[in-house]
Amino acid sequence: MFSYIGELSCPKCNQGMKRKEKWYCNRCNISISSAKPRHFISTNYSAACLKCHGIGSFQVPNPNKLIIHPEKPLCNGAMYSPGFFPKGYLCKPYNHGYYIVQALATRYRFDPFSTSWNDMSEEEKKAFLFGDNNALHVEFENKKGEVYSRVINYQGFYKHWLRDWDVGGTYTDREVCNECNGMKLRPQYLAISLCGYNFFEMCEIPFNELYKILSQVRIKVNIPNFVKTSFKIILTRLEFLIKTGLGYINLNRVAESLSTGEAQRVRLAGLLGSDLTSLTVLLDEPSRGLHPSELHALLEVLMNLRDKGNTIITIEHDPLFMEVADHIIDMGPGAGVNGGKVIAEGTIEDIIKQKTITGDWLSKKKKFKLLMKPRKPKKWLKIYGAVENNLKGDLIEIPHGLIVGLCGVSGSGKSTLLIDTLGRALVPIKHTTSVSREPITPGEYKKIENALPRTVIIDQTKKKIGSPLKFLGLDHLIIQCFSETEDAQTLGLDNKKLSKKCSICKGSGYIKIDMKFLPDVIETCETCKGSGYQAEAWQVFFEGVSLPDVNNLTVEKAYKLFKNFETIGTKLRFVKKVGLGYLQLNQPARTLSGGEAQRLKIVKELSKKSNKKTLYILDEPTIGQHLDDISNLIDVLHLLVNSGHTVVVIEHHPHVLASCDWIIELGPGAGPKGGRVIAKGPPEVVAKLNTPTAPYLKKVLEEGI
Repeated sequence: MFSYIGELSCPKCNQGMKRKEKWYCNRCNISISSAKPRHFISTNYSAACLKCHGIGSFQVPNPNKLIIHPEKPLCNGAMYSPGFFPKGYLCKPYNHGYYIVQALATRYRFDPFSTSWNDMSEEEKKAFLFGDNNALHVEFENKKGEVYSRVINYQGFYKHWLRDWDVGGTYTDREVCNECNGMKLRPQYLAISLCGYNFFEMCEIPFNELYKILSQVRIKVNIPNFVKTSFKIILTRLEFLIKTGLGYINLNRVAESLSTGEAQRVRLAGLLGSDLTSLTVLLDEPSRGLHPSELHALLEVLMNLRDKGNTIITIEHDPLFMEVADHIIDMGPGAGVNGGKVIAEGTIEDIIKQKTITGDWLSKKKKFKLLMKPRKPKKWLKIYGAVENNLKGDLIEIPHGLIVGLCGVSGSGKSTLLIDTLGRALVPIKHTTSVSREPITPGEYKKIENALPRTVIIDQTKKKIGSPLKFLGLDHLIIQCFSETEDAQTLGLDNKKLSKKCSICKGSGYIKIDMKFLPDVIETCETCKGSGYQAEAWQVFFEGVSLPDVNNLTVEKAYKLFKNFETIGTKLRFVKKVGLGYLQLNQPARTLSGGEAQRLKIVKELSKKSNKKTLYILDEPTIGQHLDDISNLIDVLHLLVNSGHTVVVIEHHPHVLASCDWIIELGPGAGPKGGRVIAKGPPEVVAKLNTPTAPYLKKVLEEGI
């Protein structure tokens, strides 16, 4: 668009130039080469700013972030070192950095272990941070005691070690390029405009505003047809993105900052306007992250794609999707080992007639439980002056001891408030390395009052979950049970000997084969038959079950076996209560869904014996959940609150919101139009207001959920 219908002013007289084979000014009689499409791509060398190479900014050293205790020596507390680097690497023998620092200290006659940073001269400080011009002779030593020498050009802490790794700004500050002002392109291409905006400025405009601007463009007759076609496709895709709640996003938004739902809608927009037919489009939970008011637009697009001769296959639990589907396939009858069969298929009417869990929910035979007496707030956690991203600084009051639902249209500021601001403030992200690759600083706020003693974010990631058995700490307890059996005592196998892992797979039960450029291949360990135990363990039985065979038991069967053991029985009972009784005890984390992983984390919290009142934060816990699973989830959240804790969920699902004690709605719109508290109170109060969520909440409450 910029290449073929953009405008350019003469650099001398500032009058509009005429487009021919080149740009031409009649008044000044000068011509300028026309820009090609590649000249608006900052990753293309011919277009990128010559100073920042198309990045738009630089990582500028900030020694104050590195030296946080100048009264202490370099290797004795002066440096900020949350991970192994820099202190471990620079101050422990047998690391290259250690010997470089020692050589530098010898040259400048300071001791990194006893000379404080304040006592070092400016020359010594500058040499450590930014290097010097003289080659440095370094003697290295390895753990074998071998010593070897090298002459190196030491460039200082920032250039020699940190380089451009510090994306998150642990030791550096981001400085906008003064050549292109952060716009990434060369001046001659930034001079070309469309509707009064250069290329970078247009990419910064939110989609809803961009659509209005581009809708006013009138393309001349002599413009090539492919440009006209591209223009229509742009408008079609922007219209879809706006209707599905992404009007607040701009073209410069970093892809990794998009949620899974946002990314999926962006990819789906790529199919629109292309007139492709005979495609099979596979979508996994396309409704995730969507407010109910945005679902209809998504369904309209999917039906348009279908009408053009494409096949749309979606994994979905939303009743609205099932209502418009031409054909439904219901898998079951249960989950995990109890599922895997087609138990019903056909139209929604056909599914309702079948005696299945899905059919019971669609026919309203099963319903969500409504709180007869919602709990009343007594004490409040208060967030003052939260203004990160689109938040407007409204006072946020979260009641203690209740289930609180935080809702609002996509982009209204929910995650910014709860995860980026409150979450990071109360649960600081811990570094495993000193080079930050993700934001760790809380969003801007003034103060937080009445925070609970403990805060936990329960997400759907599988980090630190090896299997239900290990994650819940059941493996050691079960081994203890087996070590007390007659078999174990006869064979002389105590707790320690039974705990020994297979020497081949190191207890994992599988062997990972590195296929280099192909995905890893995972095979069951033949030595231990996937159990992770040594051969002796197969000879020890409890109630007719050997120790390695316990791994393959479902939670239901394991509970029957160990229910008389208090600690084991309690944990397994909670696992059953959250609807995960079908899981195998040693089921690998890679085979768990996000919802299953999240419920395991809740079980771990439920089974803890702690008197600390806790704030639990959950971000859209219903993603990937069947209506039956959501019902179980609501019951579990109430268990947490009944134990004296507080639960806050970011949620769009009206049934979950109706089951909350208190609701806070942000809005009224997305992006700049959001960020305000537009409703708060019990569900029945919010349902009577004029907000985007109110009509859906009202409908659920009237149906008696």
